[in-house]
Amino acid sequence: MQKYILSFFMLFIFAACGSEEDTTPRPWGFARIELPAKVDYKTFSNTTCPFTLDYPAMGEITRNQADSCWLDIDFPKYGCKWHISNKDITSTKDKMAHYEDFRKLVYKHSKKASNITELAFKNAQGEGVKFEIYGNVGSPIEVFFSNPKHTMTLDVYFNTAMRNDSLEPVIGFMKKEVERTIASVKWK
Repeated sequence: MQKYILSFFMLFIFAACGSEEDTTPRPWGFARIELPAKVDYKTFSNTTCPFTLDYPAMGEITRNQADSCWLDIDFPKYGCKWHISNKDITSTKDKMAHYEDFRKLVYKHSKKASNITELAFKNAQGEGVKFEIYGNVGSPIEVFFSNPKHTMTLDVYFNTAMRNDSLEPVIGFMKKEVERTIASVKWK
């Protein structure tokens, strides 16, 4: 009986050694990201901020302090948050200094970014620059927008371990929504 058990055990070991099955680990799967076909909007307005704007209704305002005009809009389904801030300006020199400070912060992403593009734009409410930051960075979209009295910055951050190539559909979606939000800004 022991001969049979030993023979069976040896046969099993030899059969397992001859396998040509690929034993490399499987790569991580990609997250399933479902983007809405239609987006509804809400209007943000308060007594402190000198502007109103429309933002996607799927976003939740998580920070809106009565004593300042700093605003966070959270998109928990996508691990994304928009930071919006406003600064009053008194001169063109003041505006340019604020723009240069903002630009320096954007270019701190150069360490991880593969490319940074600056896209200037104008609309009826002012002018600005949209920075698109490519590569595996935490903030792929940053916007500086101003009129003669105010500046507004809008930064899009992702709080996820996924790489930006996997997040590309969401980043593209957020770019469109940011453009629409900036176009909806009305200064009071």
